[in-house]
Amino acid sequence: MRTKTEILNKRFLLFLLQVLVVAALMLGIVVGVNYFVDASHVISSRSQEEMAKLSLEGNTVAVPENYNERIYQMAVLNRMSSIPDTVVIGASRGMFLGTAITGFSNLYNSCVSGACLEDYYALLGLYRQKFSHYPERVILEVSPWIFNRYNPETRWTEIYSYRIVAEKLYEELNHRKPEIRAVETDPGSSKGQPFYSREN
Repeated sequence: MRTKTEILNKRFLLFLLQVLVVAALMLGIVVGVNYFVDASHVISSRSQEEMAKLSLEGNTVAVPENYNERIYQMAVLNRMSSIPDTVVIGASRGMFLGTAITGFSNLYNSCVSGACLEDYYALLGLYRQKFSHYPERVILEVSPWIFNRYNPETRWTEIYSYRIVAEKLYEELNHRKPEIRAVETDPGSSKGQPFYSREN
């Protein structure tokens, strides 16, 4: 015959097991929805890959959702079969620069919103990494905040491979590693310190 304590212990363990199963199911649903919906495209770059494909086929691409412009630029570069003669690098203010305005044919605009010096390093580094050389001509759109050595822009830190390309090119051009490495530093707690040296 079971004692009252044994029965209570068994009921408690059964209740605890039910709570754990429900919690696991709820967590699974949340993770599953985030993975498959992935509205901010943090987990995968499915839409950026499709956008890159359509764009390189000569289509104008417009999407109703937010997307990571740096991942998109990486997706375009991955799909390019040859390096453009002219590349435009800068912030959103330079996105309008194309063949009609510049007069240069075989041009690709690699501008991203909120670009900073680190984006210039990363975007040029991506071309160098893919094609083993730089484009023949690079047009830089330079917004006023570029010259703020305490520029708070951190979107360039979101993608690990993007940051690494920026750091490699920085090291190659300056013959030393960045003073503060983005990979090791939380941009939110950098206390206004620039990620790269003041010589930029």
